[in-house]
Amino acid sequence: MVFTEVALAGSYGSAGRVDVVALWVASRYRRHVVHGYEVKVSRADLLQDVRAGKYQKYLSQVDRLFFVLPADIG
Repeated sequence: MVFTEVALAGSYGSAGRVDVVALWVASRYRRHVVHGYEVKVSRADLLQDVRAGKYQKYLSQVDRLFFVLPADIG
């Protein structure tokens, strides 16, 4: 299952939103894996979020966090 603009748990979005969340469920709903994807449109966008530590809020909410970047960011 894939969801977009997912608010962090208990925040109603005020503490941030993960751009894309992919959820895999297995073993009759006993196990799940949650991947979060933060989409960055530019190098400046990426650096701003990294410097601010914004991504750290997501780490307790997902099993893995990925940054999605255009190929020409360098």
